[in-house]
Amino acid sequence: QLARYNKSLQEMGFLLGLCTSFGRSTQENDLLIQRIASKAVSQQKFATSDLVWESDTSGTEAVYLMEGALHYQLGNFEADVDEPRWMADMCLWTPWAYLGDASTKEPSGVVLVHVRRFYESIRDCNQMTVAKEYAREYVDEMNRHDAVTELWNCPAGLRQPERTGSLFHYSLGAPTAS
Repeated sequence: QLARYNKSLQEMGFLLGLCTSFGRSTQENDLLIQRIASKAVSQQKFATSDLVWESDTSGTEAVYLMEGALHYQLGNFEADVDEPRWMADMCLWTPWAYLGDASTKEPSGVVLVHVRRFYESIRDCNQMTVAKEYAREYVDEMNRHDAVTELWNCPAGLRQPERTGSLFHYSLGAPTAS
C-alpha cells in the first residue's frame, strides 16, 4: 500500500516531519507510515460532477487530488483545483465541519486519509506525543488567519521538526522548549 500512496503521503506535513527527523527515517517512523498507508488511506475515483465532500458535514477525510480537477464553492467564493495537492487536511488535527462543497469538474482520482483510522494508526505506533504537538502547532497557525477553508494549506515552515530533548517540536520560528 505504501508504494501506491507514496507520492501523496510524502507531501503530508506531519509525515514529512517524521521522515526528515535526524535527516533519515527511523524504524518507528517507517512503521507508522506503513501503518497509515495500509490502515488509514484509500483511493477513490469520481465521475464528472460527483460530490467529493459536502458543506456542513463532519470532516472525516483529508483529500489529496491525484488526477483530474475539483471545483470548490463556499458561498460566493469559488475556486478550481487542478494540480495535485492536499485539501481539508485540517480535519486530521482538529474537529472540522466542511465549510464549502467540492465536486469534480472531470473524471478525477483522489487519495483519502480517514481521520479515525489515522488516529488509530498513530496511537498503535506510540506516536501520540509527536502528533499532539504537531496538532497544537497546526491549529495555532490556523488561528493566525482571518479565514481558513478546506483549500488552506499549512505553511511549509511548520512541516520541519526541530529536535529539543527527546521530543520533536514543529515550529514556524525559533525552537520551542520541551
